[in-house]
Amino acid sequence: MTPLISTFGDIVNINELLANPPSPHYSNTGDPMQMGLAPQVLTFLDSRLTPDMHTLETGSGVSTVLFAMKGTHHTAITPAAAEFEVIKDYCRSRGIDVGNVQFIAEPSALALPRLDPTPLDIVLIDGLHGFPTPFIDFFYTVGRLKIGGLLIIDDIQLQPCGYMKDVLSEQPQWRCEADFTPRSIIFQKLADGSEWGDWTDQPYVFRNSGYNLSTPFSRLITHIQRGEMSIIAQKIKRRLSIG
Repeated sequence: MTPLISTFGDIVNINELLANPPSPHYSNTGDPMQMGLAPQVLTFLDSRLTPDMHTLETGSGVSTVLFAMKGTHHTAITPAAAEFEVIKDYCRSRGIDVGNVQFIAEPSALALPRLDPTPLDIVLIDGLHGFPTPFIDFFYTVGRLKIGGLLIIDDIQLQPCGYMKDVLSEQPQWRCEADFTPRSIIFQKLADGSEWGDWTDQPYVFRNSGYNLSTPFSRLITHIQRGEMSIIAQKIKRRLSIG
């Protein structure tokens, strides 16, 4: 892959980044550690990112360095401000320009609703993983994601992120672009509106709520979804005449 030459003249490429990533996170014992996207996902991103893109991630880490390295107009959001300092030091020592990166040190649930609604090419959900944060991150970002843009969900082995993966896998507004199970999945957005749907608009939720399309109630729901009120009226009339 072609390495990126920064404004400082140093050369950094994906192989060097993977071989020597930053360690902005800390273990329970206080030791620096690296937690972030798997190498396969980072390599996938490296092949897709271009400097004209607008990108956003909840969370921070080696992915933040990659976005900076590729020169995208990037926003990184995490309440852990110390992580940003490690990332900036790492980039500074390697001549990676972070001038296009907006670092927001606060919880994504507070920051996202206040951001300018600039259209996005790629969204990475990899911040807090406890309920309901991944869903909040989804709600406030996918409306800004362009048709054809990519949504990356990391840590799908955890229940909230895994549930989001299961729901979107059956939504007509999304198509699986790359599956890196058990850790990550990447969807391409095909249409707007999935964040506004009710449970009856979501095949995975509908099916796992105990309904199936062969029951009278489920067929009624389907007619309502389609706006087929005349069919409903005919069925009611038929039932009344039989009674």
